[in-house]
Amino acid sequence: MSTNKLKAIESGVFDNLTSVTNLDLLNNDITSIEFGSLDDLESLVTLDLRGNKLHILPYGVFDELRSLTWIYFDHFSFCGYAPSVRHCYPRGDGISSIENLLDNIVLRIMVWVMAVFAFIGNILVPIVRCIFKEDNRVHSFFIMNLSFADMLMSFYLFIIAVHDVMYRGEYINFDLLWRTSWVCQMSGFLSLVSCEASVLILTVITFDRFICIVYPFKMKERSMKMASWAMLSVWFLCIIVAILPLFQSIEYFDHLFYGGNGVCLPLRIDQVTANGWEYSFAIFVCVNFLAFVFIIFAYVKMFITIQNSRENVRSSTENQDLNLAKRFTLIVTTDLLCWMPIIAVNLLAFGGVKIDPSVYAWVAVFVLPVNSALNPFLYTMTTKLFKQKVRRIISTISTDKKTEEYFSIRSSRTRMSGSSTGSRHSVNGKLYGNIYVMKTTRTVSSVHKAKREPFGRGVSFVGQPSISRLAGHDLSKHDHHRIVCIVPTENTRNEKKV
Repeated sequence: MSTNKLKAIESGVFDNLTSVTNLDLLNNDITSIEFGSLDDLESLVTLDLRGNKLHILPYGVFDELRSLTWIYFDHFSFCGYAPSVRHCYPRGDGISSIENLLDNIVLRIMVWVMAVFAFIGNILVPIVRCIFKEDNRVHSFFIMNLSFADMLMSFYLFIIAVHDVMYRGEYINFDLLWRTSWVCQMSGFLSLVSCEASVLILTVITFDRFICIVYPFKMKERSMKMASWAMLSVWFLCIIVAILPLFQSIEYFDHLFYGGNGVCLPLRIDQVTANGWEYSFAIFVCVNFLAFVFIIFAYVKMFITIQNSRENVRSSTENQDLNLAKRFTLIVTTDLLCWMPIIAVNLLAFGGVKIDPSVYAWVAVFVLPVNSALNPFLYTMTTKLFKQKVRRIISTISTDKKTEEYFSIRSSRTRMSGSSTGSRHSVNGKLYGNIYVMKTTRTVSSVHKAKREPFGRGVSFVGQPSISRLAGHDLSKHDHHRIVCIVPTENTRNEKKV
C-alpha cells in the first residue's frame, strides 16, 4: 500500500485482516491514524510508516498489535507510542535518542561548558564596565546590550542541560510532553531572540563605527537618546519575530515550530517540508546573510579609509576608532566562522541535499552558542582599558609584596621601643623630630623607625611636598602606599603636628 497518496487511516479500513504480517504504508500523505483502526491486524509483525506527514498519534493506537515486532517512522519520537514493540526505528535524530535528550556524551559536556562560559563571561561584562568606566558611553551602551543578548543564550543552554539530566535514560517517555511544554517553547523563544538580537546589535555597532571613521563629519556627536532608540528598535523587532510562532491562532505555524526537536531550536535543517520552514530560513539565512554582507563591506571600507588617511590620522579620537575597528574585525571574523556553517547547511538542505542528522546536532548545540561564549572575551576582556587596569592592579600587588618583604627585613634588624630616638630633621628651619615610616595607607598598624635609610629606597612615601623634600627628594611623586610621620620632640610639642 505504499505510494498511494493515502491521507488518513480510519476505522474499518483493516477489518478482518487478521492474517496480514507485513504492512507497508511507505511514502503516503498520511496525517492521522484513528484510534482502533489497526486493532484487527493481530498477526502483524512489521509496520512501515515512513514518508508520511504524521505529527501526533492517539495514545495506545498500537497496544492491540501483540505480534508487532518491527516498526519504522520518520522520527524516533513516535516510538513513544509503541513502547511494547521490540524494534523501533530510527533510534534517534542526531540530537536526541530513545534514551537521552542529548545522545552524544560530548554534546552533554559541551552544553554545560558553553552555558557556564557564556554566563560567567556575560555577567562579567557589566561588572567590568561599571568598575572601569569608559568615556565612550554610546559604545559601552551597545556592548552592554550585546552582553545581555548573549546572556539569554546561556539561560537557554542551562534549560536544555538541566532537562537532559532530568530525562536521562528514559527520554522517549517524556519526548512529546517536553517538546509541547511551555518550557520548551520559552527556550526556543530565548534562543531565537538571543541569536537575532546579537546579530542586529553587532550590525548597529558596525554601522556606528562606519559612520565615525568613513564619514566623521556627518554625525559629530552620538547621543544616548539615539543609541537608546536604536537598541529599543532591535529588541522590539526580535521579540516580535520570536513571539509570532507562539500564537496557535496563526495556522502557518504548527504547535511544534519550537518543539520540532529535543533542543527546542527552530533551525529546520532536516525538516524542509515542516510548517514554518520558510520563516526559519528567512531569519537564519536571509536576514543574517544580509547583515554579515553589510558588516564585511563596512569593515573593508573602514580599513581602506584608514589606509588612505594614515599619514593624516593623529588625533586621539581617530586613533581610538582605529583600535576599535581592529578589535571588532576579530569579533566579526568569529561571528562569520560561527554563522557561515549554519547558512551553508541551510542552503544545502534547501537545495535538496540530504544533511546528516549529526551535523544538525553540532550546529545546534556547539556552533550556534559558541559565539555567545566568546564575545565577552573579545569585546571586553581584550580591550586596552581592561588590560591597563589589570596591569595596574597586578603592579600594585607586586609593589606591596616587595615593600612588605623590605619592612620584614628591617623589623628584624631594628629594635622597636616607644622611646627610640632617631635622626632629627628640620623643615623650613624648624626642628620637628624623628622620622618614622608607617605601614598601611589608612590604618596605622605599626611604626618602623627609618634609621640611616635614604628616602625612596625600597619605600614609598606620601605627604605634603614641603615635608617630602626633607632629604632633597620629592617624595610626593611616589606611589601612596606608605606614610612618612614626623614625631615631634619635646622642644617642638607646641608646633603643628605633621
